[in-house]
Amino acid sequence: MRSRTVVSLRNLLTTGAVVGVLCLSACASTSAGTPRPATPATPATASATPDGAAPAAMTTLLDISGSGTRMSIPFTTTAEWSVDYTFDCAAFGTAGSFGLAEYDRLGRLGGFLVNDISTSGTRTVPRHGDSGVHQIEVRSLCQWTVVVHG
Repeated sequence: MRSRTVVSLRNLLTTGAVVGVLCLSACASTSAGTPRPATPATPATASATPDGAAPAAMTTLLDISGSGTRMSIPFTTTAEWSVDYTFDCAAFGTAGSFGLAEYDRLGRLGGFLVNDISTSGTRTVPRHGDSGVHQIEVRSLCQWTVVVHG
């Protein structure tokens, strides 16, 4: 009976260790892919690059406005780009929700850029190291404007 107990205990400990490692691995990969709430960006100031040249000017890649849910047309960015948005729910007389989601060229969700509940808002969401083809989905009953620069 003792050897069966030792084998069962050993199997239990081995299984527990494997499950623990898998859980840590899953938790680490999940936290890396979890979108963070958007924070207002500090306005960019013109500064020279290390070689003394002026930084490239950002161009407007997308400019949409409206109310309700809308998926943008695809747009292509370099590694550094940003999303400027404003929304106004004054017509409701109360706070409303405003959300932005980013999708890749295959229509896969890349992340939630904004999830805000307020009477109004104006912010910039910077994106770093994320070049390629993207689409933005806007979800809000409020009036909104979204401009992508890259």
